[in-house]
Amino acid sequence: MSSASSSSSEGNQASDYPTTGGDFHYEPGCTRSDHRMCPSAVTRPIRPIVAQFEERDCTYEMNILGSIAQVEFCNAKNVGEIHDPRVLHEAVGIFVRNGIQLGKEELAKFEALKFIVKIGSGLTKIDLKSAGEMGIAVSHITGFGIEEAADSALRMILNCFRRTLSLQKSLTRGYLKDCRSERTRSIASQHCIRVRGKTLGLIGFGQVAKAVAVRAVIFGLKVMFYDPYITNGNEISYGIVRAKNLGDLLTQSDCVSLHCSLKMQNYFLVDATTIQLMRHGACLVNISDESLIENSALANGLRDGRIRTAALQVSRNFDGAAFNGVPNLYRTTKIAQFSEASLKEFREAAATEMKAYLEEGMMSEHLQYLRNGMFIGVQ
Repeated sequence: MSSASSSSSEGNQASDYPTTGGDFHYEPGCTRSDHRMCPSAVTRPIRPIVAQFEERDCTYEMNILGSIAQVEFCNAKNVGEIHDPRVLHEAVGIFVRNGIQLGKEELAKFEALKFIVKIGSGLTKIDLKSAGEMGIAVSHITGFGIEEAADSALRMILNCFRRTLSLQKSLTRGYLKDCRSERTRSIASQHCIRVRGKTLGLIGFGQVAKAVAVRAVIFGLKVMFYDPYITNGNEISYGIVRAKNLGDLLTQSDCVSLHCSLKMQNYFLVDATTIQLMRHGACLVNISDESLIENSALANGLRDGRIRTAALQVSRNFDGAAFNGVPNLYRTTKIAQFSEASLKEFREAAATEMKAYLEEGMMSEHLQYLRNGMFIGVQ
């Protein structure tokens, strides 16, 4: 673990850094159960350790936390790879993204941990209930990268219709040397579809899906959505169609794009049955959780032509064995919501959330993204 904090002599600590406030007074070497009662924590101001996973550069975090915390980079992809004992024994807070699993067993290994800030989509890798029962608060930074995610989704949707990547590969391999040739015109006419007038079906209608709808209409797409969890009226506000049920959306859409979070009831939402309901030759796009799709069912759908093209955003742990030799499948890593601007916004919001907790504790009115308050008595 490498330090991102500035050095300070022991003699200057008391004047330079305030004692952490809120729910706890931190003292190195004290466990979660006893650190509140360490007498020296009251008399000797110190900076608690906050560990950052998956991002070596801690500049954004230090700009906000530098005066009240010691921010450290931890080069580990899972808890078992943490070799610096300070992370497990002394870290009060941690920043995580999509790579690290924090179930009950992993959480129990952190002795002083009180606050987790998650950046990126989904909370399926963090056991919110177990964390709450251990007195660990979890915040999930959301609301940033909406434009980037919508742009990425629309790019994938347009590629499914216009086959840009396939044509680029054909050109690279020398198949399309002359745009005036009969072969080139044949490939374009047979495999590239006019976008205007086609129907785009959005499953889920949250912030990103709404941004996609606005963009898609500009391209002449007819947009419909299915989301049983939002109130009526959104279809009127956006000038689009609301499907009565999932089946209606699937049978009417030329391209289906997934924008729903992963829940128990929609795990493998797209399976063999779902695919049979889709229009023959429809496209499928997913920038949400990869567990929404049953890989073997999608692979079979691509092979038999029921699914014309699929474009997926996948994690580094994605098991793509089912797609070996499958045509018309495009995959990209989980970068849809990121840009230089959005990453700065994400990380500054995460650091601000951590600062609110370190300074004011669990009951801070400045905590905006707390996700497991119901398990620790905070509503």
